[in-house]
This record gives sequence, C-alpha cells and structure tokens, in this order.
Amino acid sequence: MKAALQLCWICLFSITSLHLHSQTASKDYTYTIHVGAFVKANLADFEKIRPLGFMYAEVFDNSLLRIYLGDYANEKSAEAVLAKIKTNGYPDAYITRKDLSRGVQKSMIQLGTAAFNDQINWERYALAGPLYVQQVDKSLKIMTGMFDDLEMAQRRLRTIRGGGFKDAFIKNVNEAMLHEVTSFEAGRELQQNTIEAIPDAYEETVTEKGEAPKTEDPIALVEAGTLTEKEATPPPAEAIPQSYDQPIQLQVPRAIPAPAIRKSVKRNSVLELQKVLKKSGAYTSSLDGFYGKGTAAGYERIMQQNSQLRKYSLLAKYTREMNSTTRPGQLQYYINTLAADTRNATKKLEASADPVAKVYLAYVKFVTQGQRREVDDLMNTAIKKAFKGYKGTKVPLDATLDYSYRSLDQLLQHLACVQSISKTAKDLPCWMLRQHPKEAAQAFSGELGLGMQQCDDFVNWQELKLLRTIAADLNPQGVADANKVAAYASDRARYLLSPQKLDILKAEELNNWHIALWNGLDKWAAKEGLHAKLVVPLRVTYFQSMVRLEDYFMTKNIKPKDARHLAIGVLRTMVDQHLNSYSS
Repeated sequence: MKAALQLCWICLFSITSLHLHSQTASKDYTYTIHVGAFVKANLADFEKIRPLGFMYAEVFDNSLLRIYLGDYANEKSAEAVLAKIKTNGYPDAYITRKDLSRGVQKSMIQLGTAAFNDQINWERYALAGPLYVQQVDKSLKIMTGMFDDLEMAQRRLRTIRGGGFKDAFIKNVNEAMLHEVTSFEAGRELQQNTIEAIPDAYEETVTEKGEAPKTEDPIALVEAGTLTEKEATPPPAEAIPQSYDQPIQLQVPRAIPAPAIRKSVKRNSVLELQKVLKKSGAYTSSLDGFYGKGTAAGYERIMQQNSQLRKYSLLAKYTREMNSTTRPGQLQYYINTLAADTRNATKKLEASADPVAKVYLAYVKFVTQGQRREVDDLMNTAIKKAFKGYKGTKVPLDATLDYSYRSLDQLLQHLACVQSISKTAKDLPCWMLRQHPKEAAQAFSGELGLGMQQCDDFVNWQELKLLRTIAADLNPQGVADANKVAAYASDRARYLLSPQKLDILKAEELNNWHIALWNGLDKWAAKEGLHAKLVVPLRVTYFQSMVRLEDYFMTKNIKPKDARHLAIGVLRTMVDQHLNSYSS
C-alpha cells in the first residue's frame, strides 16, 4: 500500500511538472531558426526558404550578418521548419530561443497585417516611421514605435491616422517579439520621410491637475519649428540581446536625443522661465506656466537678442568640463571602451590577472556566447581572488561558494561586488546602464559605493552644454574642485541613466538647495547692475534646462512632481561646483 501511494505521488508530481514545464516553455520563450552568418546577404539570396517564415538579420562583428527565420511558439514547430531549411541547402542551421521574460512591454502602433510571403508595400508603411514586425503564426503584424508611454503613442496615432492609415491602432507588445525592418528585411532600401509625409500636430492633453490647458493652441514643433517629433522621441534602449542562447554581439549605445517639451503640463520651471523672458522683453503673453508657442518663441528670441547668450553659445562649442582628477587607469579605460571597441578591449582583459578584468571578461562571454562552464570558472576564480583576506561586511556575496551563472542579473550583481572592492577600476562604465537599464540599476546599487564614469556624451543637449559653460564662467574661484566635479559626474550619470523616484528626504534636500542658490544669486544681482546682467543668461538656461530634464524624466514614466526633483538633482551636479559660494 505504501509503495503504491509513493508511486501515485511520483506520477502526480511528474505529470504536474510536465504540465508546468509546458506552460512555462510556451509562455516564456519564442523559438527562431539561425540560418547562418554571411559577409554579405540580401533577401533575394534566400528565395528557396523565404516562404517558410519571416526572415530578418542582425549585425555581428561589424561585418557579418546573422540571418534568422521566423518566430515559433514552441520547439516542435521550429523543428518542423528547421528540417525543411536543412534540405534546402542550409545544413548548419539550428534553433535558438529567446527568453520573453527579459523583454519589456512597449506601446506600438499596428499599421496593418500581411502574410510573410506577400509582396508588401514597405515604402508606404515606412511613411509612418521606423517599422517593426511581429510574426504570429503565418501572419505579420506591421507596426511602428517603440513608444515609452501610452500618451506618446496616442499623439502619434492621431498623426498616422491623418496620414492615411485610418485603421491603425495601439497595442502593447513584448519588445523581444519585435524585429526591425531594415533594407535586408524589406529587400530594398527604404526612404523614411516621416515628418514631411505626415505632419504632426503634437498635441498634449494632460496637465498636472488633469485638465487641458485653455491658453495657446498646440503646435507642430517644440522649439519654434526646429525640433521634430522624430528627433525628440527617445529611441529604444540599445540593450545587448542577452536572451539569445546562441552567440550574439555587443552593441554600442547611442546618445539620448533631447525629448519633446510637453506643452500642457503646468509647472514652476516654465513659470520662472516666462518671468525672465518677459522681464527681458522676449515674451509678451501671460505667465501661465505652460510651455506653449509663445514661450518657445520667447526662448528662441532671447537666444538671438541677448549678447551674453550669443557669446556663451559660441563658447559652449569649444568648452568641455574636466571629468576627473586623473586619466583613468589602463584597466578602467578598457572597461569604459568595452562596448565601443569590444575586440581590442577583450584582448586586454584576457591579458590581465586582475579579478575585475576576469569578471568583465566573463560578462562578455556570457552575453556573446551564452551560459557556459568557462563563464562560471572565470567568475568563481575572480571572486575567490578578490575576496581573499577581505574583512568587510557590506558586500552581499559568499566568496567560499562556487556559483553557476544562469542569468545576467546574478552575473551583474557579482560583477558589481567584485568591482566595489577593487582599487584599480572603481567606476561603472556608462554603457552598462544603457545596455542593461533594468538589470544594471538593480545590481549596481548605491550601497556598494561604486563610482560612475562621466556619461555626459550620452546626454549632451544644447541647453545643458550652455548651462555648464555659463556656470563655469561665473565661478569666483575660476576652477572647480576636481574631486567634486568627478563625484557630481557620477551622480549625474545615475540620475540620467537609471532614473528612479527620490525619497522624501532627498527631494527636500534638493529643493532646499535650489531655493538657497537662487536666493543667493538674486541678492548678488541686486548689488550691482552688471551682476544682474550676468545672472540673466544663467537664469534662462537653468530653467530651460530644468524644463527639458523634467520632460526627459516624464518619458521614463515618472510623475511631473517627481521629475522636478530629479531635474534639480541633475542641475545641482552641473552648477553647484561652480556656484556654491552664491547660496544664501
């Protein structure tokens, strides 16, 4: 009887496990077929297998294209197609899978549907913007995006429908299921002339109070006709596609474009900007706190009319703030350049015996070759060497254990632990947060005490460059403390690349700093006419920068009030080292 019960429990456990495994496999993974890697490849080269599924390419090693075919809900479906591909001249093809749990839901606009072997008019679809495809069974969902929030997608949808895509609609899609349509997927070069082809009214309907503004009408361009929506909309994060089980390629993160300014969010930063514009005669409308047509035109006008601002604009082109007290050490340099120059930096890491070099080498192998024994060996050896004789308690890692690295999250957490006690390479490279925003933000917490490479090249907007130049020129000491500059650069990178709502105490501290700074500057300006004249360019660029930064954080789904605190945090890192003596 006891043996029979045991057998029943085993059977039940096995059936349940199989059921759960089946659910997990169908839910958490999509399967695709790696056809091969080619120096040059065109869609027309694959006529025999094109009818089997949607074909797409990924750049590898700057010169090779990895060609993939299809998305399949389970491995069995993929195997059936793989057999046909092999018999049609690609015997080395194999199945790979993507972990859908690593993908982020993105708001997309679906433009239409087609079969993957249809003659698709890609030129027409390209009028709507960058194109992406999701394969569902034998059909292709053709979309444009990606949008970081629903509001941005809704604004774009109105424009796209007005441009002829009347049946377009918004849907949320896991980004891991999307494939960008390039010249390879389309089979020809695509000309994307989005804004000219489909004029955009760029409307904004939400205010801080939840009411539509009753002031100025929405306009098509943000800065007096100079900033298009395509330029203003942030691109999707350039993450390393670590979910492929087969070899993949490091990608170089691109700069973050300046976001569009929301014209119907009422805020103090706009009100302060309007005050200085009006006092200078560049703005004649009401002081309403909305960044509408008049405010944009007023800012453009003062930039042209104010001689100090014209001087600083020219100077800003040739000015670059020092970023640290010394040049980065050799190891730190190769870590910083690992994404941009993967091949050379990897060779240098392989030649180093430093534990930090080993954990970054393990990282490269994990994201380019997948989970393997070599990654585990590199990590475990580095951990034991780094923590030999370590007496501290702040690092959440047991160096006596051997680990098996099955996820990027765990590997980055341990990489951060090793680097946090290093004396040779203490800074987290900028590209890490751009490549893996979610995983890196969690792994590289402030508690570990890691520094941050200066990342201003990623966020090098006109207003911020100008503000930095003006603040440095008003520094009574002439030169800022280099250590403070480096510390603030690290803080600034964390604010911008890993934005999170600040706690109450930090928000209050920043707000108090902001008030004290401007109280002090106002007192200084009141003492002499020349001082008042010098403060005007600073006030204009400070509050214009604050508006732009608030919008950047709002694109990251941060509420306006919290975006204000983060914007002040960034501004403090840019001007406090120069202007702290003015604070009252």
